[in-house]
Amino acid sequence: MSEGAEGTAACVGSCRDVTAVYIAAAGGCGRRLSRHSLPTPHRTLANMKSCAFALLLVGLVAAAAAYTTKYDNIDLDEILHNDRLLNKYHECLLADTDTSCTADGKELKAAIPDALTNECAKCNEKQKAGAEKVIRFLIKEKPDLWTPLENKYDPTGSYRQKYGDELKRVSA
Repeated sequence: MSEGAEGTAACVGSCRDVTAVYIAAAGGCGRRLSRHSLPTPHRTLANMKSCAFALLLVGLVAAAAAYTTKYDNIDLDEILHNDRLLNKYHECLLADTDTSCTADGKELKAAIPDALTNECAKCNEKQKAGAEKVIRFLIKEKPDLWTPLENKYDPTGSYRQKYGDELKRVSA
């Protein structure tokens, strides 16, 4: 073993704190180092915090890339063919507050503006099929419920224009 390696091994063997380990890794205990030549514990902690924050952001972006699937198995036919249930959802979606909404109604109400803006990019196939089913039903069977929703979520008519062909296909 070389003299530097022996010194490093001896120093690492006797080190008790993080700074001594950095000194040992840099070339041994006898070597003079400037305070900038090694990562200090506070710099390392800052780097770890930065990495943890970056991972958290990546997780949030990945999580936000799709809507929740916990309501994907709701029986839409049961809701659409039950006036009491359908009217509760309708009331929730038209209300300015969420006080009249169920948990799934709140989730739906929060997702509608984003889904309209981004062409349902965060929707999975089941959610897209469900949205199409509900829209088709409301247009054909309950236009009195569809029109206020359309007026609230598309007051300028921009989505009607954007999704015009899709609406024609769904309502045919």
